[in-house]
Order: sequence, then structure tokens, then C-alpha cells
Amino acid sequence: KQWYQRRVRGMVVNAMRKISRNVPCIKFLKVTPANSNSVPHRLIISDKLPGCKVTKVGYRGEWHTASLLNVEFDRCLTEGVIEHELMHILGLTDTTAPRRLGPKRVG
Repeated sequence: KQWYQRRVRGMVVNAMRKISRNVPCIKFLKVTPANSNSVPHRLIISDKLPGCKVTKVGYRGEWHTASLLNVEFDRCLTEGVIEHELMHILGLTDTTAPRRLGPKRVG
């Protein structure tokens, strides 16, 4: 179990670094005793629930104090899935292109 926790933690940290490199205004901080009071949002990593999901998505008038990132062992351990779920925590949602039913007239 410990090797799995280290692997997941490493993959989450790598995904966070990749997001921060590509979007410089996003910074992820490691919570330490020295900064624990100044970190507004915490990420809790778990494998207790089925599937790949987060419990709280983005900013909803105020920041949540914590989000749970669930990483099911056999389905979620890919860099892309972890990045996808982290983006949900940052507030991005899944989108689907609207169906086109031919040309529309405006006005």
C-alpha cells in the first residue's frame, strides 16, 4: 500500500508541476507547518471511492477548504486523468460541443 501511495503522490506532484509550467499564474504549494495557516485550499488524495473524481469543483463564491481527489488504482493512474481531475479542482468543467442543426439566422 505504501508504494502505491508514494506513486500516486508522485504522479499528482508531477501533474501539478506540468499545470504550473503551462499556466504560470497557477501555483501549487506544499503545506508545511510554517505555511499551514496561509494555504487557503487543501488537496486530499484518496483511493477509497470507486472511480476518478474530485468532490469540489472550482470557486463557488468562496474557496472550499479542501477537495478530495479520488484515484482508483486500476483506472486512474495516468498522468492525463490526474491532470484532468486537478483542472476540475481549479474550476474547469467538462464541456460538450453543442449539436449543430443547420445554419441559424440571427436578428
